[in-house]
Amino acid sequence: MPSAQYISPDQELLFKTNQLDTSQLSTIGITSGPSEYVKIDRDQPSEAKDTFYGKLRCKITNLQDQLNIFLTEQMGKEKNDKDIVELEKKLLDGNDDE
Repeated sequence: MPSAQYISPDQELLFKTNQLDTSQLSTIGITSGPSEYVKIDRDQPSEAKDTFYGKLRCKITNLQDQLNIFLTEQMGKEKNDKDIVELEKKLLDGNDDE
């Protein structure tokens, strides 16, 4: 089954798709869908088929969503940490106006 591994200096994660039941399988990704401004999505993926490759396609779509959500959260945390450090520097340098 498809899986992905994330390794950084402070954490290691394994993303899996084998724990999904059939109700969670879709070819339409949560994080990779069309823009909200698109009225007619001409590139919308076809419905999932109940075949080996159809299920594999759904699992890969789910795996991509898991990774996109995790990495977006990580980027948000890093930005927040950076903002806190910058604010501390400003306050310690005498910029107490903020």
